[in-house]
Formats: sequence, C-alpha cells, structure tokens
Amino acid sequence: MTLNDQQSSAHTIEELSCRIARLAIALDVPLSTDAEVAHAINHCKFVAANEQLGHNADCHETFLINSTADRRQLHLHAELRALLTMRYNIESHYVEEFGVIATRQILIEAQTQLEREGFQQGAAGIDLDQLFSRN
Repeated sequence: MTLNDQQSSAHTIEELSCRIARLAIALDVPLSTDAEVAHAINHCKFVAANEQLGHNADCHETFLINSTADRRQLHLHAELRALLTMRYNIESHYVEEFGVIATRQILIEAQTQLEREGFQQGAAGIDLDQLFSRN
C-alpha cells in the first residue's frame, strides 16, 4: 500500500465518518458504544403513507407519519443506517486488502482529522481503543 493509497483510504473513511457524526448529532442518536451503533443499524422506522401506522418486518419499531418533517427525519435515519453499514463494509474490505496494521493507521488518520474538525472521539461510532484492543 502506497502512502497515496493510505491517504485516499483515510479520506474516504473520514468523509463517511463526518457525515455519520453529523447525522447522529442532528438526530440525537448516540453512537458511543457498540450497542448504540447496533441499535442505530438494526432498529429502523418505517415510512407509512397517508398517515397510516406502518410496520416493516425488518424493523423493530413502528410509528405514525403525519408530516413532511417526520418523513425527512426518517430519510435521515435511513441514511445514517446505510452509511454505518457502508463504512463497516469498507473497513472490512481494507482489512482484507491492506491488513490490520494499515487499516488501523487509516482509521487513526481519519479519526484525527475528525477531531481537528471539532468532533469528539467516538462521535461517528468508532472507538479505536476498544476496536483494536479486542482479541
């Protein structure tokens, strides 16, 4: 892996993580722990047309949609869920392609940049200390 590849990969993760952090803050969705990240991914809200109560078998929550603001919030939740899933898939690909050490460095570079931009460590749902201290 060249330095340019590593910088490009870190930039990709950084952009995804930045959007994830912004969405999580806007939606007041905590992503500090693995359980909170799993909840954000696995629990979704279903858009119900014409103010009907909706339910989706893949979701664990249902509720009534009665405004454009509700629909917007649901769209943002869906985006958050998709970006978390996408980032996980990209990280897995990096581990396979570049190895654990290079992937760790990529994630550290991305997290460092997020902190420079004012985000707290873990705001985007990655706790690097915990992630790399696992057996």
